[in-house]
Amino acid sequence: MLGLLTWQLLLTAAVAMPFVIKKPVRRFLHANPWVSFIALVLCVTLLLVLACSETARRRHPTNLLLLGAFTLTEGCLVGTGSATYATNAPIVGVLITAAVSLALIVYALQTSVDFTASGGMLYSAVVILAVVTLAEHYLGFKTLHLLVGGCGSLLFCAYLVFDVQLQASGESSYAVNADEHVFGTINVYTDVINLFLYFIQLVSHAGDVHDELH
Repeated sequence: MLGLLTWQLLLTAAVAMPFVIKKPVRRFLHANPWVSFIALVLCVTLLLVLACSETARRRHPTNLLLLGAFTLTEGCLVGTGSATYATNAPIVGVLITAAVSLALIVYALQTSVDFTASGGMLYSAVVILAVVTLAEHYLGFKTLHLLVGGCGSLLFCAYLVFDVQLQASGESSYAVNADEHVFGTINVYTDVINLFLYFIQLVSHAGDVHDELH
């Protein structure tokens, strides 16, 4: 799992970096929002294929090719999302995410506490977060924006521990089947990506570092 996860994160960073550091690319994205839409459609389509087709996610090398394509499209989404912030916000977000993710993965693998039965509670929290996020989007309250960032960060910290234990534990009745290592790795990967996105939201709010495209 850790090998695939590391490869995914490095590929995501390589794809997303030009979106963040190149101002011409950022201006292009700002003027052409359809790029983000296409990346989102491709990302969701690939995820649905992996989720719905047992053959696709288990057959080698098909599963790795789909995983690579999914990671590329996710890298585009991360890049377009990060491009709305000043360069220092994503950099700080990467450092915080790396430190927190490493600490949580080590904790999940070492602790005797079993988090694998908490899926229902975490799913309920995701639904609540989604509702609050929609309210924040339409109401535009800055305090609510900060609350969403903080709660989202905490929630995906919990999800990261949950998914790592699902992937690593063979004893729990909730554990991920060994043949499902690709889909299990995607779960952990998306937790880390969501952590990063919520962390840069917090960093940008705290430092007021949104960058104007000019």
